Amino acid sequence: MKWVIRIAAAVVVLVVVAIVIVIFSLNSIVRAEVERQSAASLNVPTTLAAAELAILGGNVSLTDLEIGSPATFTAVLPFPHPVRSGWREHRTVCLPDFQGVGLGNAMSEFIASLYVSTGKPYYSTTSHPAMMRHRAAARHWRMTRKPQTATKTHKDPGLAKHGSAGRLTAGFEYIGPARPVEARRFGLKVPV
Repeated sequence: MKWVIRIAAAVVVLVVVAIVIVIFSLNSIVRAEVERQSAASLNVPTTLAAAELAILGGNVSLTDLEIGSPATFTAVLPFPHPVRSGWREHRTVCLPDFQGVGLGNAMSEFIASLYVSTGKPYYSTTSHPAMMRHRAAARHWRMTRKPQTATKTHKDPGLAKHGSAGRLTAGFEYIGPARPVEARRFGLKVPV
């Protein structure tokens, strides 16, 4: 009879130890899974300092979840034209913490160098004073329209409020070197 009690006690101790191990392991399992899934779905580096799972409370607490994001972003649109079709820079955005150090201009020039690799021109109109100054002095940009304030508004009132009427803008064409190898990696069709 004593051996049955000892076996039962050993089983209880093993179960308690297993539960404690699982509880302590759950936090690291949850942490690793959150990092893996968010990095995979967002395609950016993700780190999590700690994850605390409260089994009895039924909640999870995430500490210092950091999702990596780009400091700058540039959007490009096709620029249809009857004589010389090309590309048009729609917008370059730089996060506030990274503004004023030239990242926006560097990103804009890099993206332009990719798109001119397609054999088509790359145009950009900007209202940002620093970007105008940079491009006016840069050898990789040619000014196509001097800074001026647009006075015409769009016929459609909805579009008129988003236009450049009343703002100083200048137009530029990128004439710097092309980057065909990087453009192909980026997925652009580059003539051979």
